[in-house]
Amino acid sequence: MINVDLVKSQLDENGIAVIEDALPTEILQKMQSTFVKQLAHPQFNTWNGYQQNEKWRLLIEDLLTLSPAFLYPVINDCLMEVCRQYIGDDFQMTEARGWKTIETNRNFHGWHNDAWYNVQECETTPAQLKMGIYLSDVDSGEFCYVQKSHQQKLKPNHWNNKQVKNMDATVKHVKGKAGTAFLFDTCGIHRQNSPILKKRNVVFFNFHDPSVPIQLLDQSYNRYSPLLLNAAFLQDLTKEQERILGFGDKRYFQENVSPKQRYPGLHKIAQLGLALRLHGQDFQQLCQRLIRY
Repeated sequence: MINVDLVKSQLDENGIAVIEDALPTEILQKMQSTFVKQLAHPQFNTWNGYQQNEKWRLLIEDLLTLSPAFLYPVINDCLMEVCRQYIGDDFQMTEARGWKTIETNRNFHGWHNDAWYNVQECETTPAQLKMGIYLSDVDSGEFCYVQKSHQQKLKPNHWNNKQVKNMDATVKHVKGKAGTAFLFDTCGIHRQNSPILKKRNVVFFNFHDPSVPIQLLDQSYNRYSPLLLNAAFLQDLTKEQERILGFGDKRYFQENVSPKQRYPGLHKIAQLGLALRLHGQDFQQLCQRLIRY
């Protein structure tokens, strides 16, 4: 049982709360097996799989379409009560995704706080929580958080190691076994540590109030669009759980949107290769028909 008051007080004080053994064993195992299967190949045409927009990480989107195990945070009333108390009654889950980080000595993921809201339209820094869950044991490349940095309500930015050291603040290093979970305020300064000596599989769930206007960059990529859900998983949800998942909420929905592509030239090459393969297949079928007749 998660102690709501304790987790909330840790978030208020430090900006981060670690929850050991947060998941039932069967839920963790289902998450792990589903996640690994999605890592079998990149997403392309009719394939479901991972996406990749940087060298060292493989991204799996739309976890709530893959297994009912990924609904666990929403159906855990204690976790949702923490989000309610920290963000407000109108909070929702706005994203469910995960990464596999590849082994590397490269310091590729530096100190930052999250850029997601429209700074020009928000007078104050809005509250956003993320929940991370390790699907593999993590003793390197762990999540790191500059404790109490969330209290400064800093605008989105990046910092180097020297700047963080000069803050003279305690850095929380979240190492742990698979199943370790952590909640953190994303306006605090954080990063993935380096080096990464073995692969790290982790999923993240994002929670904020959808009345907050998001930044233009995320609009162009259609990030935070309404969650994609698998109808087979939704039969036993309460009305409050449906609300948290955004049922019927169109505030982040963009009509007739065409999301910006990260690598349009590469996409065209892949399309051309597929088109050539299909033309070749069609020509082969035509030749077979001619031979028969």
